Amino acid sequence: MVDTDVQIPSTPADDDQQTEPMPSTSTARCDLMRHHRLQIRMFDELRRRHVWIEEELKRQRRSNAFLRKQLKAQRDRSTSLERSASACRQRKALSDAREAPKRSFTDQGLDLWAPTRAVKRLKAELCEAVIFHWMGNGETRGLVCIDVRAMIEGRLQDLVNSGRLKLHQQFVSQIVLVLTGDKGGDGVAATTKLGLVIGNVEHPNSPKNLSILGIYFGNDDRTNLENKFGSIFAQLNQLKTVSLEIAGRKRTIPIQIPQIHFGTDVTPRFCSDFSLSTLHSSEEPIDGQNCGCPPVASPTPKFVHWPSTRQHCLGGCNGQRIIDAICSEADARGKGDDVRKRLSDAGVRRYPRTKQFTGGDIYKIIDHENFAAFTAPIPPGTLKFMLIDAMNDLRHIYRLSRAKFLHPGELNSLEHWTKMFYCHWQQLGTIDAARYPVRPKLHLLAAHVVPFARTHLWSVVMLISALRRRLLRSW
Repeated sequence: MVDTDVQIPSTPADDDQQTEPMPSTSTARCDLMRHHRLQIRMFDELRRRHVWIEEELKRQRRSNAFLRKQLKAQRDRSTSLERSASACRQRKALSDAREAPKRSFTDQGLDLWAPTRAVKRLKAELCEAVIFHWMGNGETRGLVCIDVRAMIEGRLQDLVNSGRLKLHQQFVSQIVLVLTGDKGGDGVAATTKLGLVIGNVEHPNSPKNLSILGIYFGNDDRTNLENKFGSIFAQLNQLKTVSLEIAGRKRTIPIQIPQIHFGTDVTPRFCSDFSLSTLHSSEEPIDGQNCGCPPVASPTPKFVHWPSTRQHCLGGCNGQRIIDAICSEADARGKGDDVRKRLSDAGVRRYPRTKQFTGGDIYKIIDHENFAAFTAPIPPGTLKFMLIDAMNDLRHIYRLSRAKFLHPGELNSLEHWTKMFYCHWQQLGTIDAARYPVRPKLHLLAAHVVPFARTHLWSVVMLISALRRRLLRSW
């Protein structure tokens, strides 16, 4: 039997043990989400603060820019005021310097200077009477005379009023007007000018006697001349007489417009000696010594004023064009760099401002011992041989033109080579008429240089005759 009174110690159960509670998975997830939302709110706050700071910086920059503009305007105003004050002081000083002698002469009964207001009034009247008009825009713009008759009659009337107009009584056309033109520059810088010279003054070739008829940006080819100066030429063709008031009477005088002639030398720094020649000086030889008229010389012309075209025709026109033609042909065949290298090796380069060769450089190329080497990069063919022939012709012309006096045989040689050069250039024009046009200056070289030399005794005969006369006078 079992004693029920004996108590057996019992072992406590696991549920009765005292242990720490473990967090559940859902609680941890909630904590992470709360932490994440807190970080998002912090980032949003930082973003809002960043946007606010950027807006403040923009406002500050705008404010600084406004302040800088205000400061610049103030500086400009102060500078302008200073300049205005300085200009006023200078004008006052100049005015005082002018008024002092004017006042002194006026006190002596002499009024030598016109009033400033009268000068300004005259300028305004002249501006209102302008008879020129701008045509085109940009690189194609040009300035042309829209009323040639009014311009010519106004100029002639001024000469009548000043007593400087000299009428040729022995001619039916008592007034002689000569057209003059020039083309300068190349490419974009090319400009063509058309002017008018009145032959009825004491010094017809003087620059003061030149009146402008038109100017445009571009070459002097036929298309440009017709498009830009067509209206001027049309007015000149219709101009047969002019109306002038002479000695209180209105007179209608016939006029004559001879062929166009060109200025002298390329960009001259000084006026030619011919600008000082008088109205009847063309009857004398070119050196000013009247040595008579030998049988070998042609009769001298009357009332024709010859410009010195030798250097301008040879150096500034035809030599430049033949070299430009060689460079253009080489560029068209991808050999332009080779030609320019050969020119550089020969010590020749284009002038940086005008992009053209100087007269000395052109002569150096044409008179080179192996001038055909400059055309070596161009493939053999008819074009290349024509260019070489043209250079050879120009080479002989250059050498002959540098002489001060020529024998009759040398004059014949000059005539031969000018005709040959003209023929070869015409042959080049049959290949490409646009690239090899016959311009007026080429016509002057081929048709007028030798007659000019013969007429004005550009030969040894003039020298011998002049020396003989001086010796006879000394005896």
